[in-house]
Formats: sequence, C-alpha cells, structure tokens
Amino acid sequence: MVEAGQQLDMRELGRLLRAPGLGLASAERLHRYLRLNPGAVSLPALVNDPDHSAELLMDRKLSHSDYFQSHPLVNTTTLILDWRNLQRVLAATRHTLQAIEMPPGPVPRAS
Repeated sequence: MVEAGQQLDMRELGRLLRAPGLGLASAERLHRYLRLNPGAVSLPALVNDPDHSAELLMDRKLSHSDYFQSHPLVNTTTLILDWRNLQRVLAATRHTLQAIEMPPGPVPRAS
C-alpha cells in the first residue's frame, strides 16, 4: 500500500525484501492467486487468498494515516477504511501487515 500516485523503485524494493526479480504479477498469476483482473489489486483481495500466497506491505508513511482508500475487487469504485476496519480485514483473512520504507521511483517528467 502506497500513497496514490507514488512511484516505486521495484528493483530496490526487491533488494530490500531479498526477492530479486520482484515485479508486478501477470494476469494469469493475479487470477490464480487472488481471482482478480489487472488493475483491481487491492486490500479486499486478501479474502481470495486463503493459502496466504500474497503479502501485504504498507509504506511506513501511511502508518500515520487515519484512513485508507482501496478498490473493492474492481477499480471502478473506492472504499475508505479506518484503522479499525483495516485490522478487521486482516483478522478475517489471517494476513499480517508489514510496514516498510518503500523506495521511491523516478519522478515522472512533465510533458
């Protein structure tokens, strides 16, 4: 979980997590593990992961936020969750949250 619009350095994130080659999941893997289409990856998708194949990482900066926005398995609407409800989702899915310093990616150039 990162702030909206935040760019990530995936190579550096992979190095930090000791996961060389870390990248975004293919459409096939998203469907197999989370039953999702590309563009719809979100916190509620953990409900579709009873085998705990996915891990939830949060940028440490967000750990001071009161609310979190997430798509509810489709990217055409948005849910707003507070910490209590975020914890309820994690408890219901038996997933844990790991807050880490997400490495920033390059700032997009203005066109």
